Amino acid sequence: MSDLNSNSNVNSTALVFQGDDRAYERLQALWQSGELEQMLGFPIAQVGLLPEVPNLNSQPHNLGQWLKGSLFRDGWRMAQGTLVTLLNLYSPLASAYRSPTQARLNELTSSPDSPANRTDLEELLQQAASDRVKLAVIGKIIDRDPENAVALEALKLLLANRSEHIRRLAAFYLGQCTAENSGILDALVEQIRQEEDSEACWQMAMSLGQIAPEHPEAAIAQTKALQLGSYPLVLLVALKLSQAQSDQIDILLQVKPEGEEPTSLPEGLELVVLDSNGNKVPRDSSSSEYLEKVALADEICLPLELYGSPGEEFTVRLNYQEDRIAERFII
Repeated sequence: MSDLNSNSNVNSTALVFQGDDRAYERLQALWQSGELEQMLGFPIAQVGLLPEVPNLNSQPHNLGQWLKGSLFRDGWRMAQGTLVTLLNLYSPLASAYRSPTQARLNELTSSPDSPANRTDLEELLQQAASDRVKLAVIGKIIDRDPENAVALEALKLLLANRSEHIRRLAAFYLGQCTAENSGILDALVEQIRQEEDSEACWQMAMSLGQIAPEHPEAAIAQTKALQLGSYPLVLLVALKLSQAQSDQIDILLQVKPEGEEPTSLPEGLELVVLDSNGNKVPRDSSSSEYLEKVALADEICLPLELYGSPGEEFTVRLNYQEDRIAERFII
């Protein structure tokens, strides 16, 4: 972008152009050589960069209303589990697909008309030799019977597993339950209060929100499909009341490619948080780092955590090469 200003007392006009760094450098070169004035037909006093400014014409999404139950507006829809968890369904469980139990599970559930019944699957769950294999079997059981008592009891035990991957997946499956179950709620709340892994804690809070959204420790999450140039993406925004400070809202941002199968984000894609003035937001008051993430090669998901107080505004912006898209929020 270029900002053409005048420091004199005579009337002046500011022209604003949008472009990338190369376009700005070219404009600077044209101005310094005098060619820009010849092209435009009037004198140019200065060429400079404007601060990053979000789209001021858009109305911010009111996150406070999300917490009050006002959802599904402006293209947003309820999230079915966090993006990180959905990705972990593929990586930590990869070894499970080489086990004899998994081979039998594939045989039983290979088609929609498969004869697999509750007893078959429950027996496979009892035979599973590892927690990863147990989760693979539980996933099939929950798909068919979201209130299966045997699977739910196994998930409550796995919720306290030593592996954060297993805990995240156990929480994800618990969030698929179709009815409020006091035992599940108690297990989720207890684990949330002692969980040290941030992603696992968010998954548990989101699952709690799917079962009992009115619970004070539940997280509310929505997703929105976005088109960044030629790349279809999904932005997830989750929020919950902070357990550390009563007037604070904890927020989780995640961006991933659209679709169920795990694919990579374009390398170099940026996820950036801006304040109400369009400036980058520091991670904290004493940090020189900002709330931003850049996708590396083969990166599938970009997560970013922040917090704020009611009334504060911020903008989430995605950048890739010359393409940008932004969503404004007010807490």
